[in-house]
Amino acid sequence: MVVPDANVKYDVNNNADTAAFRTGSNAPVSNVRFLGCYFAPSYREAGSKAHTDSLQFSGASTYSNIQLENTVAFGSTNAAIQVGAASHYAFVRTLIIGSKMTCVRYPVPAGADGYSLGFVNPNAVNGAATNATAINSIIIGSIGSTRWAFQSGSTISYVPQTDDDSDLAANLNTLLNLSEFISNDIFQVQYQTGEWKFQTTTNELIHDTMYTFKKFKIMKKYFRESMECFLV
Repeated sequence: MVVPDANVKYDVNNNADTAAFRTGSNAPVSNVRFLGCYFAPSYREAGSKAHTDSLQFSGASTYSNIQLENTVAFGSTNAAIQVGAASHYAFVRTLIIGSKMTCVRYPVPAGADGYSLGFVNPNAVNGAATNATAINSIIIGSIGSTRWAFQSGSTISYVPQTDDDSDLAANLNTLLNLSEFISNDIFQVQYQTGEWKFQTTTNELIHDTMYTFKKFKIMKKYFRESMECFLV
């Protein structure tokens, strides 16, 4: 699934996600894999309270063993990924861009909530998934109440702030903190239909340290305008 363009969503029922996965009554679903997907943001209209996400999981029955692999999601007004109450949720070689960073590639369009400010500030991950896993992945932005079971070679930018996040701090303390980005660096990723992989590499993401992402390569693009407003 590839959705390359951002949109303002006008929907009276607030069903305004870029993509959604929902279960029906008495219909639990397990073992779902999203491979090589790309999700652009959905911005809610100004004045709306719509819960817009780039990919949302919800439903009347349980959903478990969900895997996003070789996938990119930029944050919608609420979140990039709304994991809901998923059990055993995995990011594998996946890039999740929440926070104001999402507005670098996808400026907030006229008519959308946040247009007057020039940015939205979505969660990277929202919801309360349990037994989550991150492998060779990058998550930029807040990560909600997800309970993490395992990580390997992954990076987050979010530092848990409250006592409610104490288990996150315990499980994620081996991940690098990307809260300080070089002001003119931002991730730019390619997309194409079918299975795909990221191209090229990045350069000095934090301080003066070179970090090479094995099996997970990122394209870096320099922007003329200052990025400082997106790094607050």
